[in-house]
Amino acid sequence: MKYHYIITNSFFVSIYLLISIEITHAQNVIRINGRVLDEEKKAIEHANVVIKAKNGEILNFKNSDIDGNYFIDINSKSRELIIEVTCLGYQKNIHEFLIPESVNTFKLDFLMKTSLLSLPEVNIISKAPPITVKNDTTVFKVKSFTTGNEDVVEDVLKKLPGVEVDDNGKIKFKGKPISKVLVEGNDLLSKNYQVGTKNLSSTILNEVEAIENYVENKNLKGFQKSNETVLNLKVHEDIKNRPNLSLSLGYGYKNQYEFDKVLLGVNKKFSYYLLNKANNVGTNPSQYDNFSFEDNSETKSDFINYQDKIITSNYSLPIINSKRGNINRSVFSSGNTTYKPNEKLNITANYTLFKDKLSLNTSNNTEYNLDLDSVSFVENKTIIKKPLLGQTLVSVLYDLSKKSNLRYNSNFSIGKIQHSDDLNANYGSFINNLKDKNKSYHQDFEYVNRISDNSVLKVNSSQFIGSQPQYFTISPSLDLINLGLKLNSQDIKQSTRVFDLRSTYIQKSKNYFKTFIVQYNKNQGNLQTRQFTNRLDNNLTKNEHKFILGYLNDFEAKKMKLSIGLLYKIKSIETINFDTISLSNKLNYLAPKVNFTYNPNNKNKFNIEYSFDQFLPEITDLYQGFVLTDEKTLNKGFSNLNSFKRTSLGSSYIHNDLFNQFLFLLYFNYTKNSATFGNYLNVDPRFVFTQRSTFPGTENYSVISAISKYIPFISSTIKYTQNLFWNEFYNRLNGVIDNKNMSFSSTQSFDIRNKFNDFLTMETGFKYGYSKFKEAKKPNQNIQSNFNFFVKANKNLDFSVNNDFYFNNIGTNSYNRYHFLDFNLKYKVNQRMNLALIGRNLTNNTTFKTNYLTQINTITNSFQLLGTSILLDLNYRF
Repeated sequence: MKYHYIITNSFFVSIYLLISIEITHAQNVIRINGRVLDEEKKAIEHANVVIKAKNGEILNFKNSDIDGNYFIDINSKSRELIIEVTCLGYQKNIHEFLIPESVNTFKLDFLMKTSLLSLPEVNIISKAPPITVKNDTTVFKVKSFTTGNEDVVEDVLKKLPGVEVDDNGKIKFKGKPISKVLVEGNDLLSKNYQVGTKNLSSTILNEVEAIENYVENKNLKGFQKSNETVLNLKVHEDIKNRPNLSLSLGYGYKNQYEFDKVLLGVNKKFSYYLLNKANNVGTNPSQYDNFSFEDNSETKSDFINYQDKIITSNYSLPIINSKRGNINRSVFSSGNTTYKPNEKLNITANYTLFKDKLSLNTSNNTEYNLDLDSVSFVENKTIIKKPLLGQTLVSVLYDLSKKSNLRYNSNFSIGKIQHSDDLNANYGSFINNLKDKNKSYHQDFEYVNRISDNSVLKVNSSQFIGSQPQYFTISPSLDLINLGLKLNSQDIKQSTRVFDLRSTYIQKSKNYFKTFIVQYNKNQGNLQTRQFTNRLDNNLTKNEHKFILGYLNDFEAKKMKLSIGLLYKIKSIETINFDTISLSNKLNYLAPKVNFTYNPNNKNKFNIEYSFDQFLPEITDLYQGFVLTDEKTLNKGFSNLNSFKRTSLGSSYIHNDLFNQFLFLLYFNYTKNSATFGNYLNVDPRFVFTQRSTFPGTENYSVISAISKYIPFISSTIKYTQNLFWNEFYNRLNGVIDNKNMSFSSTQSFDIRNKFNDFLTMETGFKYGYSKFKEAKKPNQNIQSNFNFFVKANKNLDFSVNNDFYFNNIGTNSYNRYHFLDFNLKYKVNQRMNLALIGRNLTNNTTFKTNYLTQINTITNSFQLLGTSILLDLNYRF
């Protein structure tokens, strides 16, 4: 943002400057805080405040923020200091002062006039700082962090200090996942924010706001300090209050094509966002993770008590970015709108529809090294996956009065995924087909009533209905070892019904918040499996009831917050198999939790939390007959309903100096389980028989740290992230006693963006992964690296080259390498039209191998990618 000041000969000003100074001394470090105000006591932004020693040496300096505030830390043995305040159009003010040895805080107010100015007409431009912080909101000026080679919003977010974006588009700020991305304060995208960040053009962005402790409901503000963090995208003024349509069409080598249409409108009453995309070049515009071959619908994260599927796609994929997968024949459509007809009513609606086809070739060599047996599997697969996914969401918020409102949310989701495997293995050739279907409906009512200035009541009622049938066939049919039966098909019908009612009453005083909770939850699940010549093997129903009474006491002081909670929980579960009650269990216990936060100053934050709970198995763990979970594994569920206890301890430290564009964070988490669920394996030449079992407890650890620094004078952002994990697990093989295993894994990533000048920008980074099993002889090590550069030849022509490198299992003598090369040559015809020549995945060496070594097996995978594209892309913006 730029500010223009026009000064003429007839301009004579007399104005005053008020400075408030607070001096804190701790050892040799002195902190100076203050405000810069005019004679009307309005804040002056960008005033330059300089602290000097008595001899004139500059010790430190800062600019005042949007509220006129500034703070400066100096390290000086001398107690005689000089403060100098200057600002464009104002008279310089210099003040000398002496800090007494025994004084920790010293405050002075100054009122000073500006000088009379008589100048020729001039035009002065002042640049706003790249980052500003106000309370819980951090504002990034996008122009300060971009170079011009960012296509979509996600590309911009990756370059902001403190912001992380993973390969699937999930976003974290200061190490914490964000829940929503707003557009000008409107919840256009709901929780499917990747739809916007992956597809909205980066050119619309003016600012990005990161809002911590976000509370959406206005009647809960002041009562609820949430842990929720959201991003708010602020667009340029010329984008607002008018439709913005962008069209892009690309066609090229081997019939590769891309088509994009994006329509955006933002205003106070009605905002909308419509997206239509189709391509066969590997671009995934949706929120669904297709590359992993897993069911990653938003159902799993959005809906309470979601049940995992019995049959999963058991494909071992290499560590590689999902954009390098061959996602072809992809069609995606999304529509989002918010409507505010008046101040009382707010309506939000959106839909997504996605269709795709993905092909993959893999080869596996698996060898089980056991004391009693040695079994080897050699497999070559051709895999085809065809997903068809969609969902709709409607949300209505109505203000019943000034102090109460009612919200209704309704979400309907459908999905259909077809998997087809052509498998060549040790004992013949097989064709596997798996059809996954899901249908779910979720509705939620929330009533909030601000009873008084010191109390509020919130009531939530939720209902979830879902079904997940699966159909699996394998041909030719196989002789099942020890069973003597033929298998050619298997049907699984799985359904879930959940009802949840929760009432929360919050009462506050000066420093205390008291919260009372009453909750009831009913979860009913049904699982039917039909297999082995269409004989019904399972008809299992699970009924689980939960009743919770809770009390939380939050105490807030100036620098600390202490939250102590005690929940009394009653849980009961029973399962019925073939109309007979077969298993039941009942728990009643106290579940305490403690959270302590300490903020010694506005830069540092320390947090520690403790919690305890007990859990019962899910219905997907309780099936009793053998179920074929893939082409070579038969699984059987639990024979009991034993619970396990979980104790969690976590702590974090965040140093947040975004005025200096510096962020450091450190997270530690410890989890102890009294018991754990694992597998009892019996291996034979054709099938692996797996029995779900209960094993002794485990202790797991994780450490996450990150540093982010922006260096203004070279326009460079540096990020470093490290993750460490220690995990324990058990297994039992062919009657061998329980084995306790320990795995250690670590990842380190480093990224730097450097803008040498307006002509050249370079970006580079690497990610190092290390994993080691306790009994393994060698670790598994991988490196991903990238080197990209962007050249802006002139205002109309730019050129970028992106290189991605993968070095897999570098600890061995025969590690594997992989290289991808992209380029983009873009010519700006005019303000509305761009013409581009695009090349993706230009390298043809599409073989990727990786080796895994554990105590139980050795696996070798070969992974083949298909698809190279060179496109001529035409983009036009209306």
